[in-house]
Amino acid sequence: MNYLMASQNESGKTALYILAENSFQEIFSCLLKFCDAKVVKMRSKSDLNTFHVVAKLGNLVGVTFVIVEKHHSFFRRVGDDLALTVEIQLGKALTSNNFVMNELM
Repeated sequence: MNYLMASQNESGKTALYILAENSFQEIFSCLLKFCDAKVVKMRSKSDLNTFHVVAKLGNLVGVTFVIVEKHHSFFRRVGDDLALTVEIQLGKALTSNNFVMNELM
């Protein structure tokens, strides 16, 4: 189904794009479930994607953003916070030694 949804017409518009620009919200919402982010972000020849059209027309009904949390090699999530476990010597811990991390990525 994703392959079908990725098909573009001569203007580079996908089915979702056309549904969005014509305000077919119910059909748009139904078909959005069968698309991945790549399909929704495909640009037409006018350099707009489906989200551009939806936002431009103010029709955000049915648009769901899925945020995927990825594993990080240093940090782990603890509730709303990021945690980092570092082994340091007891003497350094008791003398207010600083741990410097140059980058987050």
